[in-house]
Amino acid sequence: MTWIPNPSPEPEASDRGSDAWRRTPIRAYDTLHYSESDGLDCGFHCEPNPHVDGLLHYQERDDTNDEYTYVPVSFDARSVAGLLWEMMDALADRLGEAD
Repeated sequence: MTWIPNPSPEPEASDRGSDAWRRTPIRAYDTLHYSESDGLDCGFHCEPNPHVDGLLHYQERDDTNDEYTYVPVSFDARSVAGLLWEMMDALADRLGEAD
């Protein structure tokens, strides 16, 4: 997990009331990334990425040679600890879908 509490966003994302921040009440860049030895590589990212609108998304690929797929996500947590728990629950749900 990485946490950047005072990000320096691109000019268009610097307005914290903008749509770039609409999917999370916490105003920080963060990632929770997970990988397995068989190639699964996934995670929740709240950071600029040219492949998605806004900042908060889930990305996944089945193998290191595959392209990521990106899905917008939302979280309601208002604290760092709450966000971590919410992301861990969502990751467990997604990993359960992969079985």
